[in-house]
Amino acid sequence: MENEEQTKFKVRDLREKEQFKVDDAYLNGYAKVCKPVATAVYNSLCRHSNFYSQKAFPSQQLIAHQHSISIKAVRRAIKKLTEYNIISIESHRVKGKFTNYIYILLNKSEWKSLTSGQKRPTVQPVDKITTRQKTTTVKCPPKDNKVLNDNKVLNKDNKTLPEQSSGEEFSIKKEITKLSGSSRKDFKIIAHYLEEKKLKFDNKEQYISYFKRCLKAAKDLKGYNSEQVQKTMKHCQESYDEWGLETVAKRIIHIIQT
Repeated sequence: MENEEQTKFKVRDLREKEQFKVDDAYLNGYAKVCKPVATAVYNSLCRHSNFYSQKAFPSQQLIAHQHSISIKAVRRAIKKLTEYNIISIESHRVKGKFTNYIYILLNKSEWKSLTSGQKRPTVQPVDKITTRQKTTTVKCPPKDNKVLNDNKVLNKDNKTLPEQSSGEEFSIKKEITKLSGSSRKDFKIIAHYLEEKKLKFDNKEQYISYFKRCLKAAKDLKGYNSEQVQKTMKHCQESYDEWGLETVAKRIIHIIQT
């Protein structure tokens, strides 16, 4: 019977080299918390890793193509894998210029331990889920209303923007000075960013529109000190032809760890 089944199909030959290894421990717990996309990315890193050094350097574009996902999804997955210390990242440079990232697959003994709740996720029965949920009041930091305009930066409902009065000469240097003197850390980050980029605006409307786009990234950077932010800005300026404050927010966690 066994010989008859073997004539119908072939099983995997584990002696072949065209295979890669994934630790059982990953599928026995970490795959649940890292989610499918991170697991797919981890498979690619295992596939491309060197047998002895366990280092891999596939491009994010290649990983995205292999799994038909976006590059942003790949970056989020890599961040998740580093959070659990499943991989570490090194930046490879040639003559001081960034070329690519090297991903190191760490031994499972180095992985961040999972809580019991993460190992065995539970699903609340549908009939016990209540429609009434508790709400939490979050206090927002006070707005610094002296930055973009002598009267207001944004009004309370964050819809109306200040208008430039006729005959007023716009000066980006004056606006940067106002931002630098603000008590808000995210405004100071934008001020330093504008100084580094040396951007020019024809009028205040252009400046305000750009300022609004920078606000979210600046708030994401508030948890880092000035030296870390400046180091990442310098890296972006040296490594990329086009970069913005959003790039700094995405790259900072990797840069400060190198």
